[in-house]
Amino acid sequence: MNTTTPNQSGRSVQSQKPERLRPAGGYRTTASSQTTTLIYDATYWFCEKFFDPHSRLADQMVMATRNGWQNIAEGSRFATTAPQTELRLLNTARASLEELLLDFEDYFFHRHLPQWARDSKQARVIRALAAQLRRDQSDQSDRSDQSASIPYCPRCGKLMPLRTAKTGQHTGRQFWGYTNYPNSKNPVEL
Repeated sequence: MNTTTPNQSGRSVQSQKPERLRPAGGYRTTASSQTTTLIYDATYWFCEKFFDPHSRLADQMVMATRNGWQNIAEGSRFATTAPQTELRLLNTARASLEELLLDFEDYFFHRHLPQWARDSKQARVIRALAAQLRRDQSDQSDRSDQSASIPYCPRCGKLMPLRTAKTGQHTGRQFWGYTNYPNSKNPVEL
């Protein structure tokens, strides 16, 4: 972020202030994650009650909510190092949940069941219940928020992304890599 400040002679001088990075992780405390978790649970129970357990539609509906939640979680991990990737994953989550909404609308339409209006009494009660469940969340131990423990690169000063070794003797192990890899190697062990 560039700011302009006057120096001793009265001339404007541009100074470089580092941009504050958003924290990565911590997705379990976000409204989108908590709402998606509730949608997943409700969809799972709905499909368990009203569909054949081997139904393709039930599997598709449950997977749409699971994919939505997974994309929110994964997108949150990219918040500091790759905001475009975070946005892309959040848009994918939204698309998964919109697909689920269409599946529910089809289910109700084909069975001649009423669909609640957005401002109906029933819809307001459900939204209030969801808000209450988010407030009363019993598990406050979110271990995914590691923003305070993300190390800075000793060479360039940028936050180091969390990576997973794909080959070699450490395949599958996570490590803190360098932002400008492969120019910088020597990862930080977890």
